[in-house]
Amino acid sequence: MKQFKWIVLIVIFILGDQWTKNLVVNNLELYERVNITSFFDITLLYNTGAAFSLFAFDTGSQRIPLILISIFVSVYLLGFLIKHASSNHCAQNLAISMIAGGALGNLVDRITQGYVVDFLLCYYENWYFPAFNVADSLITIGMMIFLIDNFMIKDR
Repeated sequence: MKQFKWIVLIVIFILGDQWTKNLVVNNLELYERVNITSFFDITLLYNTGAAFSLFAFDTGSQRIPLILISIFVSVYLLGFLIKHASSNHCAQNLAISMIAGGALGNLVDRITQGYVVDFLLCYYENWYFPAFNVADSLITIGMMIFLIDNFMIKDR
């Protein structure tokens, strides 16, 4: 059962994401920043919207649609992984596992708290990249692996 190891990996991704978020929530106040380097801080922010705080309205009306989209994407990815893990190669399964783990990690926050905890902040002088978290990183890196694997590698 080749799918089992990928499901375990997804669970590890979710647990790692939740652990890092809890670590920040338990040690920082909202908006508090800890400088790590000249271009990177750890800060505690709550994102009620989607990626990069898109759709972060004060009304909260975006919560249910974002939860439903996250559930749909996660179920689709899990189903795809279970159905095709044995025929896909490792990079494909890793990419899908990372995307699903990230989506589920943020879904846990959205369901339990109504927002997603973000805490990684990259910047240069007065330019700031939107704060993100481990789940967002998993989704981004997973998509990069997926795209490279599917569109840039010609020989298999």
